[in-house]
Amino acid sequence: MSRKEPRCCSRCSVAFGSSCKSSPGSPRNERTSPIHHLVQRPLRGVRAAHGDAHLANGRCHPQCRSTRMKRLSDPACWLTALILLTCAFILFGFAPTPPDAQRAAVRVQANGWHGSGVHIGNGFILTAGHVTENAEGLVVKTDGGQVHKAEILWLNHAFDVSLVYVDDMKDEPGAPLSCERTTVGQSVTIIGNPLDTDFAQSWGRVSGFGKTGLENLDKRGLWRSLVTLDVTAAPGVSGGPVYDEQGNVVGILVAGAISMRGTFPYSYMVPSTAICHLLGRAI
Repeated sequence: MSRKEPRCCSRCSVAFGSSCKSSPGSPRNERTSPIHHLVQRPLRGVRAAHGDAHLANGRCHPQCRSTRMKRLSDPACWLTALILLTCAFILFGFAPTPPDAQRAAVRVQANGWHGSGVHIGNGFILTAGHVTENAEGLVVKTDGGQVHKAEILWLNHAFDVSLVYVDDMKDEPGAPLSCERTTVGQSVTIIGNPLDTDFAQSWGRVSGFGKTGLENLDKRGLWRSLVTLDVTAAPGVSGGPVYDEQGNVVGILVAGAISMRGTFPYSYMVPSTAICHLLGRAI
């Protein structure tokens, strides 16, 4: 009688641990759940990312650590990977974020949650609409640590964009808002406040244009204009500015792709071209 071989792990991942907390027998082709807002609410615990790994006493079966693991332990493999990564960074690396762009980014918080935003000058701050919806006691925190009371001027549900005013910042310089269309492959920088980290930077590129492809959202008229980015975004980054290499705001991040297995390396922004139309600034 032949011995039944265990299924090997296709992926094992868990936050702050080495065990593979996957559900045995879970479907391999799991559909992505609806696009998620990225407002950070108080954490109530850490949940592992789900995969389709075979478990043995709560861990990946030893036979699952196949040739791939052995190859990664080879010093020559690490050296080759390091050289390739260095070359890729030199050839395709992203320009440093201008100081004004960093200073213009803000943290928007109310009702026990927080998101991100950007000061575009004269005390006006752009953020995601769902960050300010039903918000009470809205405040804005700057990169320098100052906290200011904020007033919601308007909220557009169709584009999920909100405009906030902070009187204390009316004399502070802001980031320029571009009314030019982005292009596929264009380098971008996102500044936001993921989880408990303030003013973190992420880099990526514009991946494409269009809607989410989710029928229930399209019927509700949400996110009428979206641009896809190849950047993984965590809760708390909603409303964060998306900059081009010159430090111009080319969009506001509004959502990320998340499934039961965790996040996908894609996020979505409302382009600045749509925001310019909303502000009556389109040329």
